[in-house]
Amino acid sequence: MSSHIIASHQPAKERLVNLLKEINQLEINSPEPNMTIEKKKIFM
Repeated sequence: MSSHIIASHQPAKERLVNLLKEINQLEINSPEPNMTIEKKKIFM
């Protein structure tokens, strides 16, 4: 029974690992404090 539960979670775990890898590859920049409001909207 427990092996069935573990096996059913494996695809979800693999998807989560792949998602985390993809997130780590993103280049995220925060807006500079002196940016105009219009330029800051691009980051939202």
